[in-house]
Amino acid sequence: MALRIIFDNTKSNSSAIDEYLDFNNIAYSTRSFYDDNFNEFGGAYIIPEDLFNTSTVLIITVDVLFSFISFAPSRKNFIDFLEHGSTIVFQDMDSFVNLNSDEFKKEIIKIDEYINANSLHIFVDALPSDRHWINNLKNISIEYFNSQFFQMYSRITNATVAKSPLAKDFLVTTILRKTRPHRYKLYKKLESKEFFDNKGICVFHNNGPQARNNWNGQMRGENNWNDGHASMDLYLNANIEIVPETCYKDGYFFTEKTMKPIITKTPFLMVSNCGFLEYLKNLGFKTFDSLINEKYDKEYNIDNRIDLLLESLADIIKNGTREFYLAAEDILEHNQNRLFEISGKYQYNLDIQFHNVFEKLEGSGPS
Repeated sequence: MALRIIFDNTKSNSSAIDEYLDFNNIAYSTRSFYDDNFNEFGGAYIIPEDLFNTSTVLIITVDVLFSFISFAPSRKNFIDFLEHGSTIVFQDMDSFVNLNSDEFKKEIIKIDEYINANSLHIFVDALPSDRHWINNLKNISIEYFNSQFFQMYSRITNATVAKSPLAKDFLVTTILRKTRPHRYKLYKKLESKEFFDNKGICVFHNNGPQARNNWNGQMRGENNWNDGHASMDLYLNANIEIVPETCYKDGYFFTEKTMKPIITKTPFLMVSNCGFLEYLKNLGFKTFDSLINEKYDKEYNIDNRIDLLLESLADIIKNGTREFYLAAEDILEHNQNRLFEISGKYQYNLDIQFHNVFEKLEGSGPS
């Protein structure tokens, strides 16, 4: 029986799966599952009765999934729908971050007990660590795919990434947010170092409307997403970047923060999840363990991890960051080429995953 595929069009953040269906001439429709008049308390996400007992595949984002499962009537309605129908949860960006909240964890574990195996497929754009709760789900199918940031590398202004001979020792630019406590820890520890003021380009901002002033460097005016653009006035004038990634525990999440030093051939030290450098190696990148001690990457405690990272930075500064940058030339060339390779395979690999999921769902519908 052919699948009936329906997109929820309340929130559109799933262009990759949309493009897959269009490219392969797979029919689908769109509709909103938000009912403004569901009850006296206001609207809710509800699947209508005409879709029950059918082979319908509903495609939604993480936010919509949370709306379905966090409100008791919607949750029961959703579980009942999954008796015969199925749901794919996909969004192009930040699905791991959105999933990674205590509230979502509580709700998703709750419904995992009551649904049919493989009736709910959640695409996650990061590899969770062994400690992550998502590994314990029994009936929900988790599909891991490479973060879209792997294919969003910037064009390089004037096509050059040669560092200035007078470049600063290091660069760190980030926004301080309550949801990113590792950045506050980095800031306070870095601030206490004697090289903080005169050796590096350090830009920390609190979140808010003016947060990005002077943070990105000299941006190209036509760029629609400043965060993803490598500001060459900064990168050409710093020999190393300290990268405070989005996540510091429970998952290996690659974003534009890691992409920018790779594309600009800038050596980096990572403030991220324990084992993040090993994760990059498994993806075919090289790190700098042939030149420095990277034991900080194996330290689980974030405070200790940052302390060890700053010890490595101090050693690099002592021995010369320019010399370190030049010694890393082959590693930097390899990593930039590897990013190009992954980017070229991104869409193909994702298409294969979509194909396999739809094929599985088509074979599991009612006879």
